[in-house]
Amino acid sequence: MAVSLSILPKNLTLLPQAERKRILSSARLQVALTGFIALLVAALCAVVILFVGHIFDWLTPRMQQDLGWKVARGAVEVAQRGELALILKDEPMLQDAFERYAKDDDVQAIVAADPSGRVIATHGELPIPAAELFAAPRAQLNQRQDYVWSWAAQNVEGADVGKVAMVASTLRLEAGRDLRHRILVLTGVAGLLGLVLSLSFVKWYVGPLLKVTGRAFEGLERAATELLSKQRLEKELEIGARIQTCLLPKTVAIPELELAAKMVPASEVGGDYYDAFAAGSGGFIGIGDVAGHGLTSGLVMLMVQSVVAALARKSPEGSPAELVCALNTVLHDNIRHRLQNKEHVTFTLLRYAPGGRLTFAGAHEEMCVYRKATGKVELVETPGTWLGAVRDVKKHTVDSELLLAQGDIVLLYTDGVTEARAASGEQFGLDRLTSLLENSADLPMPALIERVYRAVVAHAQELDDDVTLLAFRRT
Repeated sequence: MAVSLSILPKNLTLLPQAERKRILSSARLQVALTGFIALLVAALCAVVILFVGHIFDWLTPRMQQDLGWKVARGAVEVAQRGELALILKDEPMLQDAFERYAKDDDVQAIVAADPSGRVIATHGELPIPAAELFAAPRAQLNQRQDYVWSWAAQNVEGADVGKVAMVASTLRLEAGRDLRHRILVLTGVAGLLGLVLSLSFVKWYVGPLLKVTGRAFEGLERAATELLSKQRLEKELEIGARIQTCLLPKTVAIPELELAAKMVPASEVGGDYYDAFAAGSGGFIGIGDVAGHGLTSGLVMLMVQSVVAALARKSPEGSPAELVCALNTVLHDNIRHRLQNKEHVTFTLLRYAPGGRLTFAGAHEEMCVYRKATGKVELVETPGTWLGAVRDVKKHTVDSELLLAQGDIVLLYTDGVTEARAASGEQFGLDRLTSLLENSADLPMPALIERVYRAVVAHAQELDDDVTLLAFRRT
C-alpha cells in the first residue's frame, strides 16, 4: 500500500489553540490596526508641533535682534547721510536721506529734528509725538507694545546739528507668532482628519479584508486539521497493511491438496484474512474479512490468526464449529470491551481430512466448488453469523460437510472480488467468477489464481477493496 506523508504547515498547526484564535480574530486585528494608526498619526503630529515650535523659538529672538539692529543702525546712518540737510534744515534733502529706509516694510516712521527738538522732516506716521521719541535714551533700543525705536544725534565739530529717530513696527513678529499658532492648529486639524480617514479606511476596506483573511485562515486551519487526520489514518492504514501482509503464510502444504492464494490490499485496507496450515493428518483453511479499515482491523485480524492457529494446533481433529465459537468469544471480549469498538468479522473455517472430507463452519461468501466429473461449478453456502457482534453464537454455528473427489477444486474469495465495479458500475459478480473457474480448471492453482485476479483487475475501474483469492484442488 502506498502512503503519502506531507509536511504540516508548522506556523499554524503547531501554535497553541489560544494563539491561533487570537491570530484568526479579525476584530482583534482591526482594533490593533486602528490603535497603530492612531499612535502613528499622534506621533507625526507631535513631531510636527515640536519641529515648528523649535523653529519659531529659534527664529523669533533673531528677528527681534535684527529689527533692533535695523532701527539703531538706520537712525545713525540717516543722521550721517542727512548731516548737511540737518545743518541747512532742508526737508527735501532729508527726505532723500530717508529714501533707503523708507522702502523697508518694517520701518513705520522716520523723523528728523534740530537740536532743540523742532521737527524738520518726517516719513510715515509717528506712533507718539516726536518729543517723546527723543526723550528716550539715545542709541538704545526702546520698545513698546507694537513698535520699537532708536534715535541718534549728529555732531559736527563738537556741536549737535540735529537728530534722527527711526520707528519700526513689530507686526512682523506678531505675524510670526500668529503663523506659528495657525500651523499648530492646522497640524492638529490635519491629524484629526487623517485619523478619521484612517479609521474609515480600516472600517470600510481593511475590516472586510481582515474578515475575508480570517475566514481564509480558518479554512487553512480546518484543512491542516483534516490533513493531520488524514495522515494519522494513512499511518494506521500502513500499520494495518503491514500486519495484514506479515501474517500471510509464506508456504502452504496440506496433504492431498494443491493450494495457492493471493491477496492484494487496496489503498483503503479493509482487513481481509486467509490462512492455511497442516494440522494432524489433514489441515485447516480459513478466510475472512474484518469490517472497517486501518489499525483496528489489522489488530482484529491478528487476533483471528493467532486464536485460530492456537486452537487448531491444540485440537487438530476438532470441530470447526467449536473452534469458531471459541474464536467468537475471544473476539467479542477484545473488540467490544478492550478496543471498545463495534467491528465484526465474516469468517469461515474449513478442516480437510484425508480422503476428501471437508468440514466447515462460519459465515462468509459462498464457496465455488468445481466438480471435475461434470465440469461445472457448484455454489455452496456457508451458514452461520458474524463474529464479534454477540458473545454466544453456538445456536447459529453448525458444521457442514462436503466431499471432494480427485480433481475437484474449491475457490474461496472475499467480497473485493465479486463486488469489483467497472466504470459503468457493473459488478464482477459470481457468474463471471464461476465461468472463469470452469474455463481455467485445468491450470495449476497458482496460474488459476493469477488468471482470476487479472480478470478482476481488467474489469474494475479501480480496486477500492482488498482482493483475496484462495483455491485448492484435491490431488
